[in-house]
Amino acid sequence: MATTVMAGAVEGVDGVEVQVEVDLVRRLPRVTVVGLPASAVKESTERVRSAILASGLDFPKQRVTINLAPADVRKDGTAFDLPIALGVLAAAGVVPEESLAGVMAVGELSLTGALRDVPGALPLALLARQRGVRALILPETCAGQGAVVPGLNVLSATNLSEVVDWLNGKDTLKKASFVAAPLPAHSGRPRRCAWPSPRSAGPGDRRRRGAQPLAHRGPGLRQDDVGLAPAWAVAADDL
Repeated sequence: MATTVMAGAVEGVDGVEVQVEVDLVRRLPRVTVVGLPASAVKESTERVRSAILASGLDFPKQRVTINLAPADVRKDGTAFDLPIALGVLAAAGVVPEESLAGVMAVGELSLTGALRDVPGALPLALLARQRGVRALILPETCAGQGAVVPGLNVLSATNLSEVVDWLNGKDTLKKASFVAAPLPAHSGRPRRCAWPSPRSAGPGDRRRRGAQPLAHRGPGLRQDDVGLAPAWAVAADDL
């Protein structure tokens, strides 16, 4: 019987649910990925194998068939590494299948088992809340983006071993939180705007500048002033 893990893909700015189905058959060892996968997804089998072995776990010596449903949606990117690895381990009995119920997992795996961030964490988090999942597992480097969505349990993971231990009942994953970046400091002084020099400007620029009323040039601004705006001129980004 196939094991199913909930994952997600990003199409434009929307998240699309993808079910990762893994089946093991007692035949010659081979890994096959079906369900309209792109090249990056096909290559994920080698990353998943190395990540599982590097985490001290055994990769099943059987024929592994991985189906990405729905099959009519093209799957691209590296976000399927983690759910594929969890599906393989659950099919092999390393992870309880019932622990995957209501869990969405997203992340790229390195050859050492470490998790790397993937684009689209925010639309995937919106998708997870819409589907009513009990937990969304994201790499630590992008888990804060998913934590922006209220009412969603986003868990931060650094490697595959932490996720496997959490699914086996250990408290190894922490709840992610969103931390807003501090605003840049402002001196409070108005910035000077660089006006074009009448000596370097072309004839058209001179005519346009010469046609401006004196009131628009600011108090005390002479035709020979170069490169400086009057004291009352403030940059637009300071307003």
